[in-house]
Order: sequence, then C-alpha cells, then structure tokens
Amino acid sequence: MKKSVITSLLVVSIFTGLLDAAPAWWNNMTNKLRSVPGGIARKWHCVKNPDHYNCTPQERASAKIWITGATAVTIAAVLALVGIKMAASEVKQVQDKAVELPRYTPDQANILLLQGIYAHNLNQVKIALDSGANVNFRSAVGWSALEEAANRDNLEMVYLLLERGAFPALTNDVAAAIRIKAAILVYKLNQLRRDKDRMAKSQIKLRQEIDRLSQGGNKNMLRSKTGDLARLNDQAKRISTQIKDVQGQLSRVINR
Repeated sequence: MKKSVITSLLVVSIFTGLLDAAPAWWNNMTNKLRSVPGGIARKWHCVKNPDHYNCTPQERASAKIWITGATAVTIAAVLALVGIKMAASEVKQVQDKAVELPRYTPDQANILLLQGIYAHNLNQVKIALDSGANVNFRSAVGWSALEEAANRDNLEMVYLLLERGAFPALTNDVAAAIRIKAAILVYKLNQLRRDKDRMAKSQIKLRQEIDRLSQGGNKNMLRSKTGDLARLNDQAKRISTQIKDVQGQLSRVINR
C-alpha cells in the first residue's frame, strides 16, 4: 500500500509540474499564432488536410505545435486528477487502518489490561480500556488493576486508572493501599499546581489590563478588573494553602 501511495504522489508531482509549466507554454504559443489567420478549427484542418484548405507551411508548423501542446496539457491534467484521486484514496485507507482499534471481547480486553500493567505498557492499557476492559477488574490473586499498578510503582498508570474511574476502596492489600493513597495525593497535588499556574497567568493578564486602564481608560471597567484581581488573589491564596496541606498529607503517608 505504501508503494502505491508513493507512486500516486509521484505521478501527481510530475504532472503538477507539467501543469505549472502550461501557462508559460500557452502564452508563448499564443504570441506565435497571433499572426496566423484562422481559429482552432483551421489549425486542426491544417494538420489533417492542409492541401484542401490551402494551408501555408507556416500554418502547418504552427498548427502541429499548437495541437501537440494542447493534447499534452489535456493528458497531463487528466492524469494529474487521476493521480490525486488515487493518492487521496490510498491515504484515506492508511489513515482509517491506523486509527481502527482492534476488536476484543470484554474478557480479552480484561486480560489485555492486566498484561499491559504487568509489562508497564501504558499504551496497551489505554487500548484495553478503550476496548471495554473493566477498570476495576481483579487478577487471579484477587488484586484490582489499581493495586497491580500501584504494587509496580507505576504512578502514571495509577493516574490513568483513577481518571478512568478505578475505585480505590476496592483495595485489600495494605501496602498497595498506601501506594494508591500516595498516588492520589500526588495526582491531586499536580492538579492544584496546574490550577495555580493557570491562575498566575490570569493574574498577570489582569494586572496588565489594570495598568492600561489606569492610564486613562474606563473607570467602571477599572473597578471591575480590580475586583476580579482581588478575588483571583484570594483564590490563589486558598490554592497555596491546599497545596501545603496535600504536601503534608503526602509526607505523612510516605513516612509511615
């Protein structure tokens, strides 16, 4: 299929080049033929039956050049369109095949989920979940998928399972429970830090708007923006407090 796509694109490139050169050729031929009497029909007759139409040698030569060029441009245009259509069709087939997920039964998807966790293969776990795997599925030893990921210290996979709805309360193993709790706290901490970063950008933008308005802008708008900044500052303080609280909880969990 790749060879077919490359061939199609090559055909398109070649004939696109011919089409790009066609306007220059057309202008050149038009200038040469302006001195020759008769239209397209006469040029055709001067090629097919020059003696009957009393065509001069100049008319014959010009007509042959004109018709040959016109035919070449027409063929090039047709082949280019065919090549474009072929290339588009092949590319679409490749794209459709690339995005098509394998089909699994629920049981197969559950097995694929555990295999992905055992192999630390995050992409396989995503495919299994997208294919209908139970995010709270338990292995043969009774551990949930979340416990299996936590016991392998794979925090990224724990985050993914939590995002997809894994239920931490299903955990039976004490060590796994501690790891999962730590992972949840780290996940929450990262979310709070992202919120704080977004808020800091909004604060900078508001301060810039306030500075602009204070130099002769709308006073009502200035008061409104100043109030927005004050509220945003309060929210930032609360988030900072939450971050310290989560950091404390995480420290206590880790040091157990």
